[in-house]
Amino acid sequence: MVTNKIIILLLFFIFALHSIAFGEKKNVNYSVVMKSNLESGIQKENFSCEDKIFLYFTWFDLQGSHSLNSFWYNPRGRVQETTEYNFSVKNEREFNTWQWLKLSKGKEKGFVFADRVSLDFTGEWLVEIFLDGDFLERKNFTVIC
Repeated sequence: MVTNKIIILLLFFIFALHSIAFGEKKNVNYSVVMKSNLESGIQKENFSCEDKIFLYFTWFDLQGSHSLNSFWYNPRGRVQETTEYNFSVKNEREFNTWQWLKLSKGKEKGFVFADRVSLDFTGEWLVEIFLDGDFLERKNFTVIC
């Protein structure tokens, strides 16, 4: 069972790398903005370690079932987190979804950050976005702790 999951994950990564290497981009009508708050219309490129970082999507004329995957690369160039969201759209001209990255448990959980953790999160980040395994785009953002 675990072996099958590993094989499927490897195939996904190979397909994703192939799409990136050859510059292929899925032809989908959408917009995506980065925010720290879903209620706010303010787009951001700079975030704090305390922020929740949202990718907020608006899909236009997208129908059927889809899988949205994002790979969040930390300043060291390593995948910090992956997010996946499966959704279905029926008869809607405009449909919104979102994904997020939370860098820490935050003060509300009572954790204290070590300097090492803050250093690991500070810097230029990258997120790569895929819909149904096809590359959509890359977005850069900065985290300042």
